[in-house]
Amino acid sequence: MFVDDLDPTKSLIHLKGQESVRILNYKKLLKYDMVEIIVLLTDQKISIIGKSLNICYFNEDELFVKGKIQSLQFHHRV
Repeated sequence: MFVDDLDPTKSLIHLKGQESVRILNYKKLLKYDMVEIIVLLTDQKISIIGKSLNICYFNEDELFVKGKIQSLQFHHRV
């Protein structure tokens, strides 16, 4: 980890190939189905697009998704 990774005002995203993504310090889960998951981060939104997406676990600070991840799309807040 880098020192910048510890900034509590930012979300941290770990991507493992195309099989899993772990998001730390997120704000809210906005949409969840097997082909798209949308998560509100601290300063933007992220869409996880894929097939057979499954939220393996989540709590107020962390979200872990597995499946065939095809793309990540960032949407800046306006």
